Amino acid sequence: MMPNDTGVTKLVSGIEVTRVPLESISAAWPCVEELVDSALNEMMGEFSSFDVLQLLRKEVAQLWLCIDADKRILGIGITELIRTPQRSVCNFWLAAGQNLEVWQEAVLVVEEWAAFNGCDLLKAQGRRGWSRYARRHGFTSTHETYYKSLTRNQQ
Repeated sequence: MMPNDTGVTKLVSGIEVTRVPLESISAAWPCVEELVDSALNEMMGEFSSFDVLQLLRKEVAQLWLCIDADKRILGIGITELIRTPQRSVCNFWLAAGQNLEVWQEAVLVVEEWAAFNGCDLLKAQGRRGWSRYARRHGFTSTHETYYKSLTRNQQ
């Protein structure tokens, strides 16, 4: 699914929440790559920051920023819009930043944007620390994700 807008910017409790439009991805990337890398460190090597950049450039994924009044980036998020046979899903699959509270209201902006784009479900993955936040904000946990490396030692 391709998003229906060129970018979203809303002010929420003094924090600017912005979906970075395609034409601004390359300029924004040096400012967010370190945060993307920090979030990817928790994902067992599924993606590199280069992979994420390519998904953003192909408009498969969307980059969200939380910016304070001094124009400092407090947090980043990565979403993707997925059409399944039964649902239209906004998958919020990567987030990083200085504090969880930044995303508490920012997620409302993502929800509004997802609904505007025809989604009827918001899905999110996160570390266990996110579970309290998720429950307080209407998310339901249905399962956990387990990883097991299948790499064999070369002898």
